[in-house]
Amino acid sequence: MSWTGKNENLDYLTKRTELEEMLETAQATYRVKTYPKNAVVFWIDEPNEYHYYLDEGSLECFRLDATGRKKVIDRYVAGSFFWVSYPSR
Repeated sequence: MSWTGKNENLDYLTKRTELEEMLETAQATYRVKTYPKNAVVFWIDEPNEYHYYLDEGSLECFRLDATGRKKVIDRYVAGSFFWVSYPSR
């Protein structure tokens, strides 16, 4: 698993509307999704080649070890960009 853009906050880009304007100017395809608290956004091994921007709230990336205990990989806060890619098997 590789993570890039780890904990990259853009202090000058504080509004989602500004980000959406930039994406539209670049003619990029994007989707705005809202998740309830404690929701799972994606599971490991799911096809996932997306870039994420966390508009508000926080997000924790984790895996479960062999005993079922949660091992935190990373945490993100509002204003963070992150990307996840899983290697082909």
